[in-house]
Order: sequence, then structure tokens, then C-alpha cells
Amino acid sequence: VSGLFVVLAAAGVGAGMPNRDASGEDVVSLHRRLERRQLGVVLEQHRVAGQGKAPDELVDAYCRVSNGNAAALDQCQALAALFEQARIPFVVLKGLAVLLQLYGIRGTRPLSDVDLLVHEADLETIDRILTEADYARQIDGNPCYASPGNGLAFDLVTTLWYLDEQGLAELWANARPHVLHARTLLLPAADDLLIHLTAYAVIHRGALTPAWEQ
Repeated sequence: VSGLFVVLAAAGVGAGMPNRDASGEDVVSLHRRLERRQLGVVLEQHRVAGQGKAPDELVDAYCRVSNGNAAALDQCQALAALFEQARIPFVVLKGLAVLLQLYGIRGTRPLSDVDLLVHEADLETIDRILTEADYARQIDGNPCYASPGNGLAFDLVTTLWYLDEQGLAELWANARPHVLHARTLLLPAADDLLIHLTAYAVIHRGALTPAWEQ
């Protein structure tokens, strides 16, 4: 499955999820139609290059990831709407930031949860609006809420272990807006995202990750 994902990413298709369509077509329907067409083009290029037809299992796996991510992105949009109404800023970290900023194509990276950087001063308001919206508090080392419906976990952090106060302020200042359907999210600048992913791969919650311990 990862082989197909690499081919999709290397081909550079879907370098940004569509946010609006001049013809008025529903953006979700438009994205799914373009995604299917792009997938077909890449698979045909893969076959013509002499690498053989991609097995049906790979396509099925891609579709499962894409459908799962579609539901997750709907939940992200719903949470973004709540935060927007309360004027609570947030920066998307890790997996979702990688999917939106680098992969582009929805089905190339599965989402198991969503990590958000928020301001500590907003935690009390966040807890209130999310619990009122039937998000369930989760037991974790940091604030975490499961969305109603599919239970997608939203992990919230207010600091990053490798940044001091000034560095964190600069990350916030450098974050760039990204429109997901009708909502605007903040994504880290490319260099900030790279540093964050590297730091997270080495140390997680104050301990070396298993890969680095080996």
C-alpha cells in the first residue's frame, strides 16, 4: 500500500485540496471527482512506465483511507466552526498538517487523531464549548476530546518541549492560513513543521521514542 502512496505523492497530483468551485459545484463532490480522476491518471502512468498494473487491493486500500479521512475532515470542519465562533485560534500539527500541506491527496495518509496547538488562556473556554457540543473528555497526558459520532480524538497542547516562549510565539506568527472547505485553519510554516516532526520522532512526552531507544 505504501508503494502506491509514494507513487501518488511523487507524481505531485492534488497538490492542494480544492476549496471552492466557480461553477457552484459542491466542494466535497468536486474534490472526490477530481481525486478519482487523478488516481486513474497516476495508475495509468504507473502502468505505462512498465511497473505493471497496481493490484486492486491497493486501490481498495486507498479508497478506505480516503473515505475514513473524509469523515475525519468533516469532524475537523465542525470543530473549526466551534472555535471560529468563539474566536479561538489554533495551529494544526503533525498528521493533519502533513496531509494538508505536503501530501495534498486525501487518501494518501490515514488520520487516527488530530493534534492542535492552542493558547493556554483558551483552555477553559475550549472545555466549555466542546463539552456543550457533546465532545467527550479523554484521559490523556494533555487535554483531549473525542468528537460526537465517530469519536475522532482531538489532542490539544499549549507548549512544545523544544521551544521556549519566544520560539513558540514565532511559530504562531509564522503559521499560514489554509482553507478547508468553508473554514480557515492555521498550518505551521514548512520549516516549523519539519522541526516539529523531527522533534516528535525523537522524544514523545518526555521519553525517547522506541525507534531512538534502539
